[in-house]
Amino acid sequence: MDDKHFLMQSAPHIYFETDHYKDYPAVLVRLNVIDPDELKDRIEKTWMSHASKKMLDEYWSREA
Repeated sequence: MDDKHFLMQSAPHIYFETDHYKDYPAVLVRLNVIDPDELKDRIEKTWMSHASKKMLDEYWSREA
């Protein structure tokens, strides 16, 4: 949630929330504004923080 608040404060033109997401650890993104590389990095980091060790091992073996 700290990351969510930081993103919305530091780049409100990119990151925002609606009332529906107020208490959820999710942030909405304006896809027409965000840099594609930044979006890729955010998705990848979020996925990595939730993926199992097996999934991460498979991912890194493909990246090598």
